[in-house]
Amino acid sequence: MKFVKNIFVMLIVGFLFLGCGGSGGDKSSSSADGGGSSSTPTMDSKYYGSWKYAHDGSEIYIISSTDLNFTEVDINQLEVNEDGTTKYLIRNGKKNVNVSGVVKTASSTANAPSRSLSRAGFSGVGGMDVILENVKDSHISSRPATDANGHFDDGTLPAGEYIVKGSKDGLAFETKLSIDDDTNLGEFVLADANTNNFKTELISNNEFIYADGKSYDAILRVHNISNINAVGINYEINITDEKLKSFTYDVVLGTITPHSYKDIPIHFSFNPLHLNEKSITINTKIKDVALREWNDTLAFSIYRTKYKINLASQQANIRGYITLPNGKQKNINISDGFVEVPSVINHNYYIVLSNPDLSQETAYSIGFNTATASLKNFTDTSAYEAQNKNEAGAVEISDGTNISAYLHVGDIDFYKLKINGTALFFSDITNAALDTTYVSNEMNITNDILKYGSIATTNTGSIVLNGVDVGQNTTIQKNDALAVKLTSSAKFSEKTTLILDIGTLISNFNTTTML
Repeated sequence: MKFVKNIFVMLIVGFLFLGCGGSGGDKSSSSADGGGSSSTPTMDSKYYGSWKYAHDGSEIYIISSTDLNFTEVDINQLEVNEDGTTKYLIRNGKKNVNVSGVVKTASSTANAPSRSLSRAGFSGVGGMDVILENVKDSHISSRPATDANGHFDDGTLPAGEYIVKGSKDGLAFETKLSIDDDTNLGEFVLADANTNNFKTELISNNEFIYADGKSYDAILRVHNISNINAVGINYEINITDEKLKSFTYDVVLGTITPHSYKDIPIHFSFNPLHLNEKSITINTKIKDVALREWNDTLAFSIYRTKYKINLASQQANIRGYITLPNGKQKNINISDGFVEVPSVINHNYYIVLSNPDLSQETAYSIGFNTATASLKNFTDTSAYEAQNKNEAGAVEISDGTNISAYLHVGDIDFYKLKINGTALFFSDITNAALDTTYVSNEMNITNDILKYGSIATTNTGSIVLNGVDVGQNTTIQKNDALAVKLTSSAKFSEKTTLILDIGTLISNFNTTTML
């Protein structure tokens, strides 16, 4: 499945002269499905945004003028009545995404035509409104103001496609962005329409990228959002992350005409992670035929490991969805047999199955990192029926277990896959000697780890911090070297486990004695 993920977007201006005016960027017109609507809103704004029908995965984007006969189950679930049939809509993505960015203008040192803009200098623009306007409906909009450094942020809008624009002192920017998750939109530079401006994005056919040593392919797409040709463009692209195993990109040269783009195929792989998730930054330097330079960055997430959710039904082709880390709903079909999703610390997955059709009543089973149950002799058609009609009543499925239930006509069933905060910091000791003390490998404390907490504790054994045994509780800080110490069992073939807690983050160190 193709997806576009915009994490950091940079609009970099080139060859700026003082006193320029006008506007540059992608222009977009109102669409027939509600874009630019000037009618009086009839829908409550709390429902704005993307929703999906649980029974078939079809999408509806609710705007101010949407006409829908529904009853609210909760803020993320609507019961829809269509010609006597009960269907359910589930919010697809976050109700409100947090977006931020910065608006800049070229400093007075940037007026020399031969100057490389990567060294020319830009300064933040304070005291101006940034307009975020939904492409489908102009009533869905916001106007966050920039602070003294040009930074702005907003948390009032649903995920969707937006026109982002602003103007001051005769200069402007305007572009169209897809905002699917909490996003740093990067830098927007005030320019005129006849100044080069670029927007980059990452496009991949891989729904998730894992730190498993395997090679993944993607496309770095460079948009020319100005009104002039970007002549003789070439690129330098790199990833400098410590977990990078390999990175290459294809040589692509040539001019990008206004409002078009150039695709650069990229290829990368990553070594195993300690944490379950890591943000990776791609740095891009764009050069033109006159050797002027623009710098851009964007980011994507990689994951340490995946969960497998096995699915089975007795007779029907049941459909539904599973929530992804960004709140989006991934369509699932029980006949596919399984679905795989990344292990994300402290993210609980929800599975929802729905059935509006009498002909699709059936027994089914869900196995979380284990096989599904046999349905051959299943008879309990009332299992969980009093509970799992909404997310609040979702039946919890623990790692390594399965459930069986029955999907009635007009039914909707919710399940929660309970995820703990397990990371992989230490290498286990196997074939350990009896009653022997072992010290684990050292782990380096990073900012990513400190996001979870600054106090480390263990349930047994002790912590070794920067080479010193500090007991079972200690404060940690960036660049500390942390190991743990554990004494193996005095019995043969017995496993002993030390649990390290850093806030909500958990990692185990195990010793297993010899046979």
